[in-house]
Amino acid sequence: MATIDRTLQPALNPVDNFILTKANKIMLDNGMPMYVIDAGTHEVCKIELLINAGMDKPTNPILAQVACELADDGTSTKAAYDIAETVEFYGASLETNIEFHNASFCLTTLTRHLPNLLPLMSEIIYNATYPQTELDSYLQRSLQSLKVQQQKVEYLARKTFSKKMFSGFPYQHSNDEQDFLSLTQKGLTDFHTQNYVGANYSLIACGKINDDVVKQLNSIFGVQKINAAKNEDKKYTYDNALENVFIEKENAVQSAIRIGKRAITRHHPDFPALSILVTVLGGYFGSRLMSNIREDKGYTYGIGAGLVAYPKAGSITISTEVGSDVCDAAIKEIYFEINRLCTEPIPDEELNVVRNYLSGVFLRSWDGPFALAERFKVLLTNNLDYTYYENYLNVLVNITSNDLLGIAQKYLNDAEWLQVVCGSRK
Repeated sequence: MATIDRTLQPALNPVDNFILTKANKIMLDNGMPMYVIDAGTHEVCKIELLINAGMDKPTNPILAQVACELADDGTSTKAAYDIAETVEFYGASLETNIEFHNASFCLTTLTRHLPNLLPLMSEIIYNATYPQTELDSYLQRSLQSLKVQQQKVEYLARKTFSKKMFSGFPYQHSNDEQDFLSLTQKGLTDFHTQNYVGANYSLIACGKINDDVVKQLNSIFGVQKINAAKNEDKKYTYDNALENVFIEKENAVQSAIRIGKRAITRHHPDFPALSILVTVLGGYFGSRLMSNIREDKGYTYGIGAGLVAYPKAGSITISTEVGSDVCDAAIKEIYFEINRLCTEPIPDEELNVVRNYLSGVFLRSWDGPFALAERFKVLLTNNLDYTYYENYLNVLVNITSNDLLGIAQKYLNDAEWLQVVCGSRK
């Protein structure tokens, strides 16, 4: 049998002829859209219900957060213990997740257990009661956790950064003590009634989804009354200019640094190229920021840059924690690397490394039915179609150093940066 020479690097091949496995849209009897991704070899499936009841809905966003998080802590017929025991008995998972524009309920289970678990999932979504004992316990845990977080420079810098970066948008909210103390059982049940019962839903089903599974889903979710779809498109505008902010934290050994600027969303044609540029800057272990500030200067254990993309706004965000005595020096090096991207073309060898890295990330992000569902969810929640991924792949394969130099000069080469530092002055 031939042996592999492990001293030789495997050949690198471009990503071409990539065929996307797409979701198939089905309308349930009540008009609810269901998106089916029938893929995979195992008899397992994931059912996710998206509700237009995110943190942009109420005046106090914590209502949406807690209404989602505590929905599985009790219904009109089942206590939290009963719900957890049933889910565990079938070896399944039932998770809730809150986002800025949507609440999500996700059931992952063996396909054969759907008849036992779908009714439970439905009851949690439509008949949550938010028992006072569970709310009290949640508040105690949350307030204690908040007190701990408020002592950390990373938390304080991140909170201030979000408020300044997305002021005027729903993405800038961070919970404080008064938000938690304002919560009541009546407030949660009222929010649930107004935003969950009869709401606009979208259902994503992935895994082994045959006709029988479709019928089961229709029998549970296709009989619920839903309101007519509302094409509500809120408009937001920034209400502040970006600035430098220092938060004093006496005796802090480290300083947390957040530097960023407002950016485009996924709908902009430059988004794929900008995401590649940000990866060069700080999006992987061999990035410019890691090579300079960690490997060469030794100022930090880790530093990264990312392109944050919400449906209504985006940002380029650089984050790290460094010793307070080298904070100014680290900030200087961050801007040095930004300026270098605006003035010097990226060497072809470095660009090829990033291209190969992102190609691997792209391929892995489509590996398996659950990953396929996550990729589709990005499209659904951002009102995009599959050409978004096709375009990204085309840009990734064909972009040049000169293209990225132009992108850097367009999006990085100005004074509109937000700089937040939390630590002690040294």
